[in-house]
Amino acid sequence: MFRLGILGFYQENLNDIIQYPDAKMDLFQHFREVGNALLFCLLIEQSLSQEEVCDLLHAAPFQNIFPRAFCKGLLNTSTVYIYAIRYPDEPKEHFIGYYLK
Repeated sequence: MFRLGILGFYQENLNDIIQYPDAKMDLFQHFREVGNALLFCLLIEQSLSQEEVCDLLHAAPFQNIFPRAFCKGLLNTSTVYIYAIRYPDEPKEHFIGYYLK
Protein backbone atom coordinates (compact mmCIF):
# COMPACT_ATOMS: atom_id res chain seq x y z
CA MET A 1 0.00 0.00 0.00
CA PHE A 2 1.53 3.28 -1.16
CA ARG A 3 0.45 6.62 0.34
CA LEU A 4 1.50 9.97 -1.01
CA GLY A 5 2.69 12.87 1.09
CA ILE A 6 4.68 13.45 4.21
CA LEU A 7 2.09 11.90 6.52
CA GLY A 8 2.19 8.66 4.57
CA PHE A 9 5.99 8.62 4.72
CA TYR A 10 6.01 8.90 8.51
CA GLN A 11 3.16 6.42 8.94
CA GLU A 12 5.05 3.81 6.94
CA ASN A 13 8.35 4.39 8.73
CA LEU A 14 6.87 4.52 12.23
CA ASN A 15 4.38 1.69 11.74
CA ASP A 16 6.48 -0.71 13.85
CA ILE A 17 6.44 1.67 16.80
CA ILE A 18 2.69 2.22 16.51
CA GLN A 19 1.99 -1.53 16.37
CA TYR A 20 4.12 -2.26 19.44
CA PRO A 21 1.58 -3.13 22.20
CA ASP A 22 3.40 -1.48 25.10
CA ALA A 23 3.75 1.78 23.17
CA LYS A 24 0.08 2.61 23.54
CA MET A 25 0.19 2.03 27.29
CA ASP A 26 3.49 3.56 28.33
CA LEU A 27 5.19 5.55 25.60
CA PHE A 28 2.16 7.53 24.47
CA GLN A 29 1.20 8.25 28.08
CA HIS A 30 4.67 9.68 28.69
CA PHE A 31 4.32 11.83 25.56
CA ARG A 32 0.99 13.12 26.88
CA GLU A 33 2.53 13.96 30.26
CA VAL A 34 5.46 15.81 28.68
CA GLY A 35 3.08 17.72 26.40
CA ASN A 36 0.87 18.69 29.31
CA ALA A 37 3.89 19.85 31.32
CA LEU A 38 5.11 22.01 28.43
CA LEU A 39 1.66 23.50 27.96
CA PHE A 40 1.39 24.20 31.68
CA CYS A 41 4.76 26.02 31.67
CA LEU A 42 3.72 28.07 28.64
CA LEU A 43 0.45 29.14 30.28
CA ILE A 44 2.20 30.04 33.54
CA GLU A 45 4.76 32.13 31.63
CA GLN A 46 2.00 33.99 29.75
CA SER A 47 0.12 34.64 32.96
CA LEU A 48 3.22 36.00 34.72
CA SER A 49 4.03 38.20 31.74
CA GLN A 50 0.52 39.65 31.75
CA GLU A 51 0.69 40.21 35.51
CA GLU A 52 4.02 42.03 35.15
CA VAL A 53 2.58 44.35 32.50
CA CYS A 54 -0.36 45.17 34.77
CA ASP A 55 1.99 45.86 37.68
CA LEU A 56 4.11 48.20 35.54
CA LEU A 57 1.02 50.06 34.34
CA HIS A 58 -0.21 50.53 37.89
CA ALA A 59 3.20 51.65 39.15
CA ALA A 60 3.89 54.13 36.32
CA PRO A 61 2.15 57.20 37.85
CA PHE A 62 4.05 56.73 41.12
CA GLN A 63 7.31 56.89 39.16
CA ASN A 64 6.22 60.09 37.38
CA ILE A 65 5.60 58.25 34.13
CA PHE A 66 2.35 59.62 32.75
CA PRO A 67 0.76 58.57 29.47
CA ARG A 68 0.80 61.11 26.68
CA ALA A 69 -2.58 62.53 25.84
CA PHE A 70 -3.38 61.95 22.20
CA CYS A 71 -5.95 64.12 20.50
CA LYS A 72 -5.71 64.37 16.75
CA GLY A 73 -5.16 67.97 15.74
CA LEU A 74 -5.16 69.31 19.32
CA LEU A 75 -1.89 67.82 20.48
CA ASN A 76 0.15 71.05 20.24
CA THR A 77 -2.52 73.43 21.56
CA SER A 78 -3.97 71.37 24.41
CA THR A 79 -3.10 71.56 28.07
CA VAL A 80 -3.02 68.46 30.22
CA TYR A 81 -4.25 68.85 33.78
CA ILE A 82 -3.14 66.15 36.16
CA TYR A 83 -5.04 65.45 39.35
CA ALA A 84 -3.00 64.28 42.27
CA ILE A 85 -3.70 64.20 45.96
CA ARG A 86 -1.23 64.29 48.84
CA TYR A 87 -2.25 62.79 52.16
CA PRO A 88 -0.84 64.52 55.24
CA ASP A 89 1.01 61.48 56.56
CA GLU A 90 2.48 60.34 53.23
CA PRO A 91 5.39 62.05 51.44
CA LYS A 92 4.31 61.12 47.90
CA GLU A 93 1.35 62.26 45.82
CA HIS A 94 -1.24 59.78 44.60
CA PHE A 95 -2.19 60.02 40.94
CA ILE A 96 -5.95 60.30 40.38
CA GLY A 97 -6.36 61.17 36.71
CA TYR A 98 -5.90 63.75 33.96
CA TYR A 99 -7.95 65.59 31.38
CA LEU A 100 -7.40 67.85 28.38
CA LYS A 101 -8.48 71.44 28.11
